[in-house]
Amino acid sequence: ARRLAFTPLLARLAPLAIPQLFHGLSCPLAPIFESPLTLSAIAAISLNALMRLGIAQTQTTTMPTDQPYGAAVRETLDELGERWGLHRATINQASNALHELMEVVATLTSGPITLEARTDDLHLDLRLLYAGEPMVFSERRPTAEEMLDDPTAVARMSGWLLRRLAGRATTFDREGQQGVWLRFES
Repeated sequence: ARRLAFTPLLARLAPLAIPQLFHGLSCPLAPIFESPLTLSAIAAISLNALMRLGIAQTQTTTMPTDQPYGAAVRETLDELGERWGLHRATINQASNALHELMEVVATLTSGPITLEARTDDLHLDLRLLYAGEPMVFSERRPTAEEMLDDPTAVARMSGWLLRRLAGRATTFDREGQQGVWLRFES
């Protein structure tokens, strides 16, 4: 990585040191290759993008199980968003979804709820881990009658909402614990 740090400097010096290298280009991109400043800027931007690939940041937090969850969710995600430089819209969307998820998971468990947050240049992933009943993601919205008569309809409604709030939502099992994975575009 340190050796690559000199690439923009070498790209800047190449047209000056070896002018015949790029002289005679007849394509529309010829001015880019003949200009030392432009060539070095492109090399620096390209290397920066290349070196950031695969860099991910993670954070694991135990969420409070006492109500209301809204303040704890908002505070946790605001802190992560600020530290990781995430867009405000992504944090707002993730906060709304995580708050909804916490409301449902609290009815499915009586133990601790662990939040694993991970971000890279493309996504924000939130994973909630808990011991208890699995979360159900409904394919359709429960009807008004179901909401009044069916005791599971509220949890199904939350699952249906979560599928719309997150870019991707799914459940998983890890070492005897239930998990819910939410993905957001960042």
